[in-house]
Amino acid sequence: MPDYGTFPRRILIVDDEATLIFFLQQSLQESGHNFIIDVAHCGDDALGKLTSTTYDLLITDLKMPDITGFTLVEVARSLQPNIKVILMTAFGSYDVQTEVKELSVDGYLTKPFPTAQLRDLTENLFATSNKSLLAHPG
Repeated sequence: MPDYGTFPRRILIVDDEATLIFFLQQSLQESGHNFIIDVAHCGDDALGKLTSTTYDLLITDLKMPDITGFTLVEVARSLQPNIKVILMTAFGSYDVQTEVKELSVDGYLTKPFPTAQLRDLTENLFATSNKSLLAHPG
């Protein structure tokens, strides 16, 4: 198991499907790593969390009722330039892949995907940097 440093990694999962959030959260918590996981069921809720809490990783759906994942990524990066981002979508296309590249998204998953794939991607993103991106522990 990789060593991600002393401090926990803070993750924000954003999706309008509560069941998917539950399974992703459980999978990451069961990975054995020191993760603090917050969830948001819409973009507006996520924006509130991003303005009040520093995150190491944002995992977000592309299509949500209030704002798109692309908009959320742009705002998150403006608030927290060092945040890593994984974008999930059931609507993958050439245009989506082009936008993912333009936004320098760190990871891209097409639904449905096994939760182990998200766990592996998360571990790889954090393994590239042993220093926590958190401004302060906890």
